[in-house]
Amino acid sequence: PTDLAPAEPVTFAFALGLTAILFVGIGLLLGGLFTATVVNTWSGLLILALLAPAFMVGNPPPWPGIDTVFSVIPSSQAIRLALNGVSGTSLFPDAWLSVTVLTGWLLLVFAALVRRLSTREA
Repeated sequence: PTDLAPAEPVTFAFALGLTAILFVGIGLLLGGLFTATVVNTWSGLLILALLAPAFMVGNPPPWPGIDTVFSVIPSSQAIRLALNGVSGTSLFPDAWLSVTVLTGWLLLVFAALVRRLSTREA
């Protein structure tokens, strides 16, 4: 045991839970849009594109303006919120933005999923 526990477990669990639900929705949407062969072949690239910005959180941006792009990617906002929960301090003071971006993506993905599955032929 490392005796490492989040200082704000509710914030940490909220960030991880919201992100997990979002990524399950993305996976279901991919499965509803493409055949199994296409999903198995290409979904790794999409997941990589969604997860890569999370590794840049807290680092200096590689080029100007990329922070704006990263701010709308759900994984980077999830990491910001999770880091605030682990540290117990406001490392990233715009937690409302993280919750808004994650919730917006969640609603968008599940709306697309419901639409896709409702129009899918048997």
